[in-house]
Amino acid sequence: MQVSFDEAIQSDAPWEFNSFGEIKDNMCTKGDSSIVWEEGKGNRSFTTSQLIVQESFMLQFKISVGCDDIYDSCEDYAPLRLEYNKDPRSDQWDLVRPLCLPDHALLSECEPRHYHSASVYTHDAYHSWTLVTIPLTEKTFSSSTRFRWIQDAISKVGTSWALDDIYVGEKCPDLCHSRGICVNGKCFCERGYFGKSCLPRPDSLISTLYDSFEGGIFSFYWESITGGGIGFGCGALRPFAHGKTLYFNGCGQREAKTVEMDLRKARKIMFVLQIGCPAQTASCNIQSGRNGSYSGVLLQYTLNRGAEWKLLSRHDAEEYLLPKRAAYDIPDDAKQEGVQFRWWQPVHRNKGYDQWAIDKVEVIKDHRAHNMRFRSRLSGDTT
Repeated sequence: MQVSFDEAIQSDAPWEFNSFGEIKDNMCTKGDSSIVWEEGKGNRSFTTSQLIVQESFMLQFKISVGCDDIYDSCEDYAPLRLEYNKDPRSDQWDLVRPLCLPDHALLSECEPRHYHSASVYTHDAYHSWTLVTIPLTEKTFSSSTRFRWIQDAISKVGTSWALDDIYVGEKCPDLCHSRGICVNGKCFCERGYFGKSCLPRPDSLISTLYDSFEGGIFSFYWESITGGGIGFGCGALRPFAHGKTLYFNGCGQREAKTVEMDLRKARKIMFVLQIGCPAQTASCNIQSGRNGSYSGVLLQYTLNRGAEWKLLSRHDAEEYLLPKRAAYDIPDDAKQEGVQFRWWQPVHRNKGYDQWAIDKVEVIKDHRAHNMRFRSRLSGDTT
């Protein structure tokens, strides 16, 4: 299935009736057409026709939630869920991706050390157009699978949202690294990427990082900061760091995500972290281990712009009540171009609770290889 809403709608279009949705141009500065649901109430959904889904299939789409409007992330708006159903006679729908966290009850459905949010989309995390790429798992395989995006806004207001470029089918090479759309097995790359699987150009990437946040948040280091900003809610992270911190106390998603980096010569990633504090103050407190949820901070890396996140380290709240310096070797599979890191707190009790802060973030190169080559040249060894 390949759907782009730029084309004229045919009577045999591969989706079912979709209440409240209409095709519009220029949604969220996007020049072409998309299918749009305005802010409102009701059961608002988009459902595909029955599809054959099997091994080596992927699902991809572009989504924007609330882009053309300003929403308070602390308000309780109806979220948008991506679900699947394999039996047209049944009204049972399940999430395409469950919430996968350390020590989570649904861990058996998740890949080891691959932690991610559920397939639920909100205005704080998907405000601008975002390309979502999901490798489909065995639970969705059948000859009659349907997918639906549904916003159950019966009892609460639903934000506006839009979809475009929906694809269900054979995986493209490396999932196009989620940097391009997949069409009939071929990647059509976004601007700035090239090749069969949409690789970045190494000369456009940074290879090291050092940020103490004294000058603010710099876009050449950080692709996005959600739920946080420069602040002193947990104080300076002494004795390992001084001055300003990147402090998280917002509603909704809490995440710091770097830009894509060239890590071919990288050696370590280091930073200072604090989660809550022993005094449990109003601006720096934590309640951990409640109902099996995880309120710590995960450090993860992705090779494909978030289509898949791999765990580098978990930081449990009770171990970081005081500032600690953390340092990790760059994994071998991350020593390539186009890698991103993120610090992510999957669960918190909302603004005013479960705060955390990071400072003095560094990604450093491996100078040993350079020194070994230098010594080899001095000794006359040219091998």
